[in-house]
Amino acid sequence: MSLSITDWLVGGICRVAGLPFRLASREAKLDPPERLLILKPCCIGDVLMATPVAAALDRAYPGTRIDWAVGSWSLPMVASNPRLERIVNTEQVGSGPHSWGQVRRLIDRVRAGRYDTCLVLDRSPIVALVPWLAGVPQRIGLDSAGRGLCHHIRVPVRGVRHEAEIYLDVARAMGVNTSGVRTEFYPTDGDRAAADKLLERELGWEEGEPLFLVHPAGGRNPGARMVSKRWPPERYALLCTRLLKEYGGKALLLGGPQDKVLLDAVRGLIAFKVPALTGDVEWGVWGALLERATLCVGNDTGATHLAVAVGCKAVFVFGPTDPRRYGPYARPGQAAALWHPIPDMVHGVDKGAPPGWSWEEGVTADEAWFAAQNLLAA
Repeated sequence: MSLSITDWLVGGICRVAGLPFRLASREAKLDPPERLLILKPCCIGDVLMATPVAAALDRAYPGTRIDWAVGSWSLPMVASNPRLERIVNTEQVGSGPHSWGQVRRLIDRVRAGRYDTCLVLDRSPIVALVPWLAGVPQRIGLDSAGRGLCHHIRVPVRGVRHEAEIYLDVARAMGVNTSGVRTEFYPTDGDRAAADKLLERELGWEEGEPLFLVHPAGGRNPGARMVSKRWPPERYALLCTRLLKEYGGKALLLGGPQDKVLLDAVRGLIAFKVPALTGDVEWGVWGALLERATLCVGNDTGATHLAVAVGCKAVFVFGPTDPRRYGPYARPGQAAALWHPIPDMVHGVDKGAPPGWSWEEGVTADEAWFAAQNLLAA
């Protein structure tokens, strides 16, 4: 991965500033945690990919209080997680432009939690400073280009590896067994009731019918905007038509309020009547809808990762991002990640779509159809 001058400058400053912490922590030993904080503020997909860490810690330390520090944008991904006792609000820290006042408030919140251990699953040097300034004695976290400057135990980030595995490296540095854990999301009973009403109202769907959920949108979050992730509407329409023709049942297009034009474009090309849901549907209800789905099809977005987290089968279509880093972290046979490798790719999203790249070189509707058939046959 090539680094900009800014990257080198920030990394160099962090390495020099972190030298005293490195020397002080060489022979440090960890005590079993009693009050533990996971610090991972953003974003939807990344927070979901960090949920296996909570699962591994909960299994390793059944009597330990585990809290999660997260921003409001990504909070729904962990708000109902039964492994967590409390959510700590990070505001915009780690999620985009923020003020030093927000940093100070976050430090105060972490200090008030009286945590003995903090896991930092973030590459930001500002986020790395928070548990040290809050007085947390045991700090274990990612050390990307020297940015984990004041961690008690620094976990290097090297090579092209899955993000979930990188986060799990932090738990492994504590000696925690991480085998068998996967992404998790927990809709509430209220979410499930709302999803059932929605399916009845929009589709007249009955339990036992095939249900296909299609998410053509995504590519927007507080930290980045990359709509080039979106598979072309005509390919979504062709795949959806084939699914309904072959398997029957119902289909529903999912998106946010800002995605109406896109979803209407897809819907207009499908040979069957397919509603498009573009209202302000809460993430918990999305999760409950995905629990009931036979198959979800989507781009490299948080919503598609949500499908995997609730156990739904899913076809992920990747274009200018790399499934080796951001692919579904699923059980065998649950998901397919389709991608045409891009020469000289820079780790996926750091620099946006490579110059000259287009979906003409990307995954075809036929490839997605074959992947969907294989998942449904299994």
